[in-house]
Amino acid sequence: MLELLLGPLLTSRWAKRSAILINGLLAVFLVWSLIQSVSAWRADWKLVNVNHSAKPSVVSLNEDSATIALTDLGLFGQSESTNPSTLPITSLQLNLMGTTKATPRQFSRAIIAEADEPGKIYHEGDTLSSGVIIHEILKDGVIFDNGGHLETLPLTRLVLEFGDKPKAIFNS
Repeated sequence: MLELLLGPLLTSRWAKRSAILINGLLAVFLVWSLIQSVSAWRADWKLVNVNHSAKPSVVSLNEDSATIALTDLGLFGQSESTNPSTLPITSLQLNLMGTTKATPRQFSRAIIAEADEPGKIYHEGDTLSSGVIIHEILKDGVIFDNGGHLETLPLTRLVLEFGDKPKAIFNS
């Protein structure tokens, strides 16, 4: 049958032999591909049909002690975040007008006014004209590096005072 198909196309003996060789290689490749597909399917089937009757073991830890223990190990380096409640408030003549806390941190911004000047936009690492460097921008404040000492500048918020209840305009 192969002679009938290839006879008119391949007239020399080497052309016929090379055609048979190419067909043989294609057949071997087809069988190899079939074997690879079946073995991949079998491996996937084993992953999906795992015995789910075994219950996972549950370890209960005190959440606070586990967190403290892990952070003390310094597995991933030292945390750059600082607790602002333990830092002193800066005595510099600065006014924090607003902050934008973003993730990643390099997109965080703060609007800070120095003395009687209008506010300017700063990001972490910027140096103000007073010489302090912005160490971290928080959602409600900024932490400065003032000559190696960390200080905080909280966001000042106005306390709202409400008067009497409004009177109805229309009586029903």
